[in-house]
Amino acid sequence: MKKIIIIIAFVFVKNILLGQEQNTPAAKLAHHIADKMKDTLGLSNQQRARVFQVNMDLYKQKTKARAASQDRAIVGKDLQRIEGTRDSLYRPVLTVPQYNLYIQKKRFLVTNN
Repeated sequence: MKKIIIIIAFVFVKNILLGQEQNTPAAKLAHHIADKMKDTLGLSNQQRARVFQVNMDLYKQKTKARAASQDRAIVGKDLQRIEGTRDSLYRPVLTVPQYNLYIQKKRFLVTNN
């Protein structure tokens, strides 16, 4: 009985935290990018979820880079390095035709518009 209560509490807390993450500007942007990629590239729901997670992971890395230094040049280089990994992180998620189309259209896909 104790284990069931602990599991229910864990699931409840996880759902609350996940719900809060969904409302942040970063999560909204990650959803927006994932939705645009789904529409343009014909992603499955599973691929869309993985693209969303890649975007959130990139956001978290960028947040850490911004907090690590006050020097704008260092932060800028770190952000460029992190952003440079985007394609390699999408590569295992997308099929070859999807990835090739992504490379052609990424300038329009990975934006807030």
